[in-house]
Amino acid sequence: RDSYDVLLFYIMMMDGPTNDLPGFRGKPLRALERLGQTGQGIVIMHHGLLAYPQWQPWHDLVGIQDRSLHGYSHDERLALHVADPTHPITHGLQDWTLTDETYHMADAGADSQILLTVE
Repeated sequence: RDSYDVLLFYIMMMDGPTNDLPGFRGKPLRALERLGQTGQGIVIMHHGLLAYPQWQPWHDLVGIQDRSLHGYSHDERLALHVADPTHPITHGLQDWTLTDETYHMADAGADSQILLTVE
């Protein structure tokens, strides 16, 4: 994992991470505890925001302390805006539209680096 430039999370694990569950290879708890210490980029997408709801380190990483879901909407037509076009992940992207679901929840913390926004 240390050789990756960026770690992307698109998971929705509900129980806290562990190193010991069947099928978990590579000690996921140990790997997750090291996030932010390696200089790698971290991107948390979509329902990854809702993962590990009782695990404080994930609250801190996501940048939203109260990640309670207050509702969601399906088939929303969204106009995405590139909020930080100088970031390596968004460099070269232009605004676009897509259809997806939206989550109704608290905004990200002030110390989060927002790359994309929607109207």
